[in-house]
Amino acid sequence: GRARPACHSRMASEAGARSRSLAGGQLLLTSVVCLVLLPGPANGLAEWHGEFFCDVPDMTNQELEFVRTKNCDQVRNAIMAFRVRGAEDPCPGVDRIQIFDCMRNKTKDGDPPTSDWDVRARAALQLCDQSWTALTDGSTGDLKQATYYAVNAWGSILMNGHDCCTLLKAPYCITRKPGIFDYALILLFIMFALLFLFVFARSCTQWLQQLGKQVPEEPWNPRLPIQGLPQSAVDLERKLLTIWDNSCLGGKGDASRALPQSREWGKAAASLFATLKLYYDFQADNVCNQFEHLISLWRSHAAMVTDREIQDAMENRWRWVSNSNASNMSVGEDASESGSRMDASLSKTLQRAAADAERNLLEDAIGDLHRDLLEGLHHWRSRLSECDDAQVPSRRERQRKGLLAQAESDSAKQLVEISIYLLVWGEAGNIRFMPELIYFLTEMALAAEGHLMRGQLYEGSGGGGKSNLFLSKIIRPIYNVVFEEWYVKVDIDPKSSRDKKVLKDKFHRFLPADTANYDDWDELFCSPPRMIERILLDDGTRLFDIPHEQRFAALHRVHWRKTLAAHKTKTHREVHSLWGVFASIHRVILLHLVLFLSLVLVAADEEVPALSTSASMLGRSRAVRFAIVGLLVPLHGFTLYYARWEVTGAALRLRNCGAREIW
Repeated sequence: GRARPACHSRMASEAGARSRSLAGGQLLLTSVVCLVLLPGPANGLAEWHGEFFCDVPDMTNQELEFVRTKNCDQVRNAIMAFRVRGAEDPCPGVDRIQIFDCMRNKTKDGDPPTSDWDVRARAALQLCDQSWTALTDGSTGDLKQATYYAVNAWGSILMNGHDCCTLLKAPYCITRKPGIFDYALILLFIMFALLFLFVFARSCTQWLQQLGKQVPEEPWNPRLPIQGLPQSAVDLERKLLTIWDNSCLGGKGDASRALPQSREWGKAAASLFATLKLYYDFQADNVCNQFEHLISLWRSHAAMVTDREIQDAMENRWRWVSNSNASNMSVGEDASESGSRMDASLSKTLQRAAADAERNLLEDAIGDLHRDLLEGLHHWRSRLSECDDAQVPSRRERQRKGLLAQAESDSAKQLVEISIYLLVWGEAGNIRFMPELIYFLTEMALAAEGHLMRGQLYEGSGGGGKSNLFLSKIIRPIYNVVFEEWYVKVDIDPKSSRDKKVLKDKFHRFLPADTANYDDWDELFCSPPRMIERILLDDGTRLFDIPHEQRFAALHRVHWRKTLAAHKTKTHREVHSLWGVFASIHRVILLHLVLFLSLVLVAADEEVPALSTSASMLGRSRAVRFAIVGLLVPLHGFTLYYARWEVTGAALRLRNCGAREIW
């Protein structure tokens, strides 16, 4: 009768050896010998033909008792839970504590098991019984053997070797066998690996094929003149007119498909762009690109004008067409015939509306484009006109001066303003990030007078080198200030062999708080008083002291390093601290503090006895304590003053932080 524990002891040692090596065959052989040659004392275990998977690590006696009790409790709880779910109950009406005695009696009486679960349940309970027998032998050395029986009763028999509950803390069990999700993850990883290898091999193959066919590129030399560009205003005008004729506005080469007055508008636009190139010395490539840009914008607004005219015709004439057809419908006429007549009449009405819109389509479209594209310029110009120190002529006077004076109709004047804005915007490059600066340059160019030939507006500025004068004398000096504020030099990237800007030290993560950026420079041109005061010439005088029509000719004399200096233009410091957060939400913080302190005082609404040995920092009475809340106001004011000092730039610190504007 004691042969089974010895067998299990031997199996425990073999299980430990199996966990320390890969000798799985020895454990299997030992299990077969124990099950066949050594008969057990109970028939319940004789029906179990599996192997034991779990081994017990070295533990103290208290820990072993905890593991043994927990595993046997899990066995009884699992059997009870399985009975509740509707399985055949071999022991109806028996609680969890008496379930072991009932199952053991069933086994002794020779009742055959009714299912595989019944077999495993009886074997697990029988093994828990042997665990208790080993514990009651009187020797403490059998406690590990008893724990071994209990662990395998749950892990090896009931869980089929999936779990071994030998841990002292949650989750208490170690999973030994992988589940279906584990295999799914491995399969998914293999699929991704195969897909990656396939794509990598395909990419390498294509790259090798292209490498064999690749023609070596010629080294790029920025100083070489671009071939094929027009060398005179006449050649440029012809090229622009060809671009117009090949566009949808010009009929795409077919004059019969062109819009009404398309040829006249095309000649006017091409002549204007060529003239502006001659006057301001814009780059020829920029002139061609912006001319195509103008055509694209013009075409889009022409489509919107046509849609608007057709929609107005539908809204205004639909009721008239319906009433007319209803009154003219004869007695007995079919409703379908009347509906077809209405559709035909409406179709003619829409065609007539589209034909009427085409007569002045280009003129109406240029008006809409002028309003939408230059809306910001008009607002900026109105703010500048309101400043007396700017000495800007009124809108009516502006129409009689500069380039606008040469345009006869309102549509022609609108085309001039659009063209100047697009050409300045095209030359600007990174300066486009400062739209108010673009408005400033456009306004100066529109007001310029006395330009008859190339270079007259830049007299005394020297040559432009390989670049055109507008780029070299107006745009480049401004960008040099931007570049020197952030970068050290332009280097060559060893990987791509292209230009690479090298940032200053400690500029890689973020710009320091006192470093100017595009927003700061653009804000200078948003404020007419500051702009008038800050734009200085190289002799120290102000640009706005010169008459308005002569200011463009003096732009090449502006000292942009003084004008755009960070300590003169920086109005807001982008600090990376909580002071910036407090300056933004200081009212919310003050409200929360007041409410929190008030609620604390309400919750602590108890009178403090006036004892000589006691003291209360917030006061003994309710009135005194609530008066403490008022101290938050000066504390908040001082903190806000310092926070505003931290986030305000040097250009506004003395004015804002020294006056009552901070409040």
